[in-house]
Amino acid sequence: MDEHIYYWAWSEDDNKGISYFRSNYERKFRVFRVCEVNSKDEAITEPMHYQEAKDYAHRIVKLTEGRILQ
Repeated sequence: MDEHIYYWAWSEDDNKGISYFRSNYERKFRVFRVCEVNSKDEAITEPMHYQEAKDYAHRIVKLTEGRILQ
C-alpha cells in the first residue's frame, strides 16, 4: 500500500468507565494509520481529545500527502 490513510477513533482501552454514548469531548481518541488488508490498524498517537485528534490527523495527511478515511 503506497498511499497513507489515517483516521481518528475512540478506543475502549483509553476510555475506562466512559460510555461510548458520552460526548466526544468527554472521551479520548487516537489517530490510526490504515495497515495492509488483514492487519490491525496502527495507533500512531497517544490518547487526546476529539478535536485534537481530528486536527492532528489532518496535519499528518498534509505532511505525508495521504488522505483521511471517510
